[in-house]
Amino acid sequence: MKREHDMDDDANHLACTIAFFSPSGSTRRLADVMEAEIRQSGWTIQTLDLGKGDGKSLPARDLEQGGKLLLIIGSPVYKDLAAPPVMEFLKRLPEASAGEVRYALPFVTWGGVTSGVALWQMARELEKKGFDVVGAATVPAVHSLMWDCEDAMGQGHPDEQDEIAVAGLICDVLAILKKGGAPSLSPEDLDNQPPEQAAEMKRKIHQPPPAIPKTLVPESCTRCGICADACPAGAIALLPDPLFGPSCVDCLTCLRVCPEGAIEVPALNGIHDRIRKRADGIREILIPWVYLAG
Repeated sequence: MKREHDMDDDANHLACTIAFFSPSGSTRRLADVMEAEIRQSGWTIQTLDLGKGDGKSLPARDLEQGGKLLLIIGSPVYKDLAAPPVMEFLKRLPEASAGEVRYALPFVTWGGVTSGVALWQMARELEKKGFDVVGAATVPAVHSLMWDCEDAMGQGHPDEQDEIAVAGLICDVLAILKKGGAPSLSPEDLDNQPPEQAAEMKRKIHQPPPAIPKTLVPESCTRCGICADACPAGAIALLPDPLFGPSCVDCLTCLRVCPEGAIEVPALNGIHDRIRKRADGIREILIPWVYLAG
């Protein structure tokens, strides 16, 4: 998915990649807005859907010596952190070599409870790989575990104002890069949680929480494989019944797509209550936040 244009020499040597993980569609929606803005500006661009197995790493052409790259990387916030497939993608990237110029713009969608430390986490890994973080964003979205609730946390987001915010950020970043570059945001610039709360969230990076228990209703399951095909983390195997593996990220896509209702999460109502209680305690403002270097 790319298109070449005749532009000044600096722009012609910069490739843009948008990579995202979006089980519920919110992160993809914002990635589409960003892609549209970039295409209107005439930059070379490709997109990678990490939930479909695209982009185990960036293509070699984007990381060749002397090249310039803008990597836009999007993730939902899961349990205060970036989604595991996003962090795995970033960790697989080789470190920059001499002559490479790398820019990055991480963004996250969060379900009305907290944006967590996902931006800080992503920026820290990008910095290790030699990227200058020139912009970032946190954008509210409907909570992925409350898709069937009438009063879900983050209901109605992303909305038009959220899209306008990220489109404006992209325009600002492209304008800066066309002028020859920008100062870089540090991970600490994107660490917007109170210190004690941030420290608790960061400890989760090394202490993965247990998966949400899921129950298969054997008499309802037809072994159609829809859940396995739809799973963005590749966590379901048919043996012949669906088996949930350790790469499950608890997005509950399987629950949403099962045509027979054969997958159940008995604890879901209690989880909803805990989500609301935590949101009441954190009280993070449900608006998009954008960050721009310099």
